[in-house]
Amino acid sequence: MALEPLATPEQLAARLGVTLPDDDPALAQYEELLIDASAEMRSIIGQPLSKMTSTTELWPDRPGRYELPAWPVHEVSAVVVDGQPVGWYRTGPRTLCVPRQCGPVTVTFTHGWDPIPDDIVKWTCVLAASSLAAAESTESLGLTAGVSQRSEKIDDYQVSFQTPEAGGGDSAAGLTLPQRIIDRLRAAYGGGGVHWLEVQG
Repeated sequence: MALEPLATPEQLAARLGVTLPDDDPALAQYEELLIDASAEMRSIIGQPLSKMTSTTELWPDRPGRYELPAWPVHEVSAVVVDGQPVGWYRTGPRTLCVPRQCGPVTVTFTHGWDPIPDDIVKWTCVLAASSLAAAESTESLGLTAGVSQRSEKIDDYQVSFQTPEAGGGDSAAGLTLPQRIIDRLRAAYGGGGVHWLEVQG
């Protein structure tokens, strides 16, 4: 199941101070860049962020205690051990407690943000705007000859991007944030990363 982008084309256009393009190719480019930027943001932070229901297998960090790998947790709807539902369990902000259980459990829980926090929307738009600037200046998503440094201004923030060596992976496509911003986002929103067995919606 594909996850929804963390920002909309309307939000990107508003932050860039431009009119949202109404022709299909330009609007489709906005949408694709936001999909890429959202995937990078989720990778940076380590969890899906959007509100959703997931089923995943967990192992305890100590007997009876399991760390839920995504948050905020809204509901734990099922806990299963060896195919049998567990009759009693307790949840904390990011933990699940199952009495006398030392092995793996399969947990179905609802987690994430709805709406997406403004901070996440803003930096997703910064990533998308960075790739858009690269595409417009080089006619491709790679940062190639003649592009050594650029900056993007979103709201009151300005971020400068240094061109990496050619073939430098995601950074070569402009999908990068300064390390201080990455550290702050991970501290505020980071999760353990859900290994999804099943996504229910």
